Amino acid sequence: LLELDPYSADVAARICTNCLETNLQDIQMMRSVGYFLLKAGRPSMGLAILDHVRELSPVEPQSFLDGALARTLRLLGGEFCEESLRKAVQLTTIVLTHVWADRFSEVEWPALILLHMLCQIGERSGITDLWPQSVDAGFWTMG
Repeated sequence: LLELDPYSADVAARICTNCLETNLQDIQMMRSVGYFLLKAGRPSMGLAILDHVRELSPVEPQSFLDGALARTLRLLGGEFCEESLRKAVQLTTIVLTHVWADRFSEVEWPALILLHMLCQIGERSGITDLWPQSVDAGFWTMG
């Protein structure tokens, strides 16, 4: 529906953001709205909401991955920005280097895959210093 009618995307985005008014501190709702706004072509709004989620819930690694993934989507969509790339790497690095609660025991795998993707995006743009020193360089094996 969103691809067929741009007006529907505007209406859907307004309806979706109105959901936030029902419970401003509902992290899962905020995440859902943020991702919906990305899909609806409102990346700045979606990213702002996901960054706010990170401020409200810094004890969940997903809060950091959300921001990194949203920035990665923009990078892959043709909106290259070195600052955004470096921020995505920073957020992903936090996921990899922080000690999280046991229920997040396998979060490093998707974060490591994302970090590799971000470094590849950087290399294609001539940026070769993205791999964080705090993450074992043995995980970076480009060939």
